[in-house]
This record gives sequence, C-alpha cells and structure tokens, in this order.
Amino acid sequence: MGSLLIGSGMQRLSGMGVDVVLVYGDPGYYGRFGFTVDVAERYVPPYALQYPFGWQGLALSERGIPESSVRIACAAPLRDPALW
Repeated sequence: MGSLLIGSGMQRLSGMGVDVVLVYGDPGYYGRFGFTVDVAERYVPPYALQYPFGWQGLALSERGIPESSVRIACAAPLRDPALW
C-alpha cells in the first residue's frame, strides 16, 4: 500500500512540474523508490539532522539538482527542530 502511495505521489508531483522531492527517513525504505543521499546533498535542511544519512532526494527532472547549495525552508507543521 505504501509503495502505491509513493508512486502515485511522485507521478502527481512530476505532473505539477516539481523538480525534486526531499525526504528525511529510512534509506532502506526510500532507496527502493530511487531516493539517494547524492541528490539531497545540495539541499541544506532547515535544522541540524540527528541522522544525516536519512536526508535523501529524488530528482524528477534535470533541473532538480542545483549547481550550488540551497538552504530550504519547510512547511509550518514541520518547523520544530525536535522533529529533525
């Protein structure tokens, strides 16, 4: 069920013109869908990460990987450093 949800979400985001998707989670799980640390390394998370290996990304287009580092912000419900 989770695999279908992620696959559907990636298709929808790609159709909306989203270039990259970032997650903070289990590499064993998200790696099955193509998420890698290499894609996420150019995106600086908004808070210090307790488990840096969990910061992963999936480029949905060639524009998804910037040439230099980009500090990102997150949605209001995730603006709690304890979550990171």
